[in-house]
Amino acid sequence: MEEKSRWTHQNADFSLPIMKYMGWKSAIIVAQQWHARRARATFKKRWAGSEIRIYMVKARSPYGNSSLRNLSHPLVHWFFDTIAFAFSCLKGYC
Repeated sequence: MEEKSRWTHQNADFSLPIMKYMGWKSAIIVAQQWHARRARATFKKRWAGSEIRIYMVKARSPYGNSSLRNLSHPLVHWFFDTIAFAFSCLKGYC
């Protein structure tokens, strides 16, 4: 229902009023597997105190992996995901 956002933190910010207006108490957030940890942290921070339960579903997608085929290896995936997670937290998104 939310169509204005371009970034995950905007999606969280713009979705919360919709969730409250509709009276929904839980949300299923679908994110690419390499982005799920950051998305969960972002929504938890942005929705803190809202009492809306967050469920995360990791979607397998070739998006973002075409130039980084080695991301299928767990250690490489963990390394890049950890760097991106730290960067997102430093920017204040999560």
